[in-house]
Amino acid sequence: MQIELIGCTSAGKSTLAKKMLTVARQSGIDLQFGDDFVIQQIIKREIHNRILRVFVVDIASFSYCLLSWRQHYKYYFYAFQTIYNLQIKLLKKLNLARNIFKKIGIYEIIRRRASHNQNVLVDEGTLHAAHNLFVSAAEIQNTYDISQFTRLTPFPDITVYLRQDKSALIYRTIKRRHKRIPDNSRRSVERFVNRAVAIFDELAQQPEVNKRLITIQAAGDLEISIENQKNPQITPILDILQSSSNTSSSNGMYYTGIPKPVEKGV
Repeated sequence: MQIELIGCTSAGKSTLAKKMLTVARQSGIDLQFGDDFVIQQIIKREIHNRILRVFVVDIASFSYCLLSWRQHYKYYFYAFQTIYNLQIKLLKKLNLARNIFKKIGIYEIIRRRASHNQNVLVDEGTLHAAHNLFVSAAEIQNTYDISQFTRLTPFPDITVYLRQDKSALIYRTIKRRHKRIPDNSRRSVERFVNRAVAIFDELAQQPEVNKRLITIQAAGDLEISIENQKNPQITPILDILQSSSNTSSSNGMYYTGIPKPVEKGV
């Protein structure tokens, strides 16, 4: 099963991913990071050197990106067109294209090679590409169509949307800096964060995304779609998330988009 973490920059995705892996190991649940899974499938052993890891994942994911050309050619064309129209330098466009197509390649490796009982966690995968394509600190924003993006994008089995208060996101982004916000001014950061939150909130409302969605709110409440509740494979993932994110619960799970708690037996 492929699980993707999405959310605005500085929402805490990487921290949550590390906690999830620790909890999974302590609980005896098979959970791997996407890059580790790819390397294990291609090289059959661990690689600790960061540069070598990036090289292996890039080559492997690009190969699978080409292998899956027929399935995803409409998405590739859409991504190329979107990147071409961005008001950024050529080198940045090439690097952005590399990252976008790398996500597809990793997705395909996991989809084709993961067994039924394996859980693979991807931090910023195919759905998170919306952030790369549509979020900018520029005054003039590019037009976008989330519904078109979701029609063309391959989905993970489960998407975990990590939300945070905008004030916290702005503070953390200013402190950490972001390469797509060159001046790092508060005005630019606010614009960037507001744009990102709007994109992800709209993405979460898309029917095909929503039915696979688990949302972790800033207050710690865990919201889960009705369709996900019917998925028997989701129980260990929910247990990991509740232990990793300190979600509140006497009954801390809520239907996504419905403000009442889940009733027993529903």
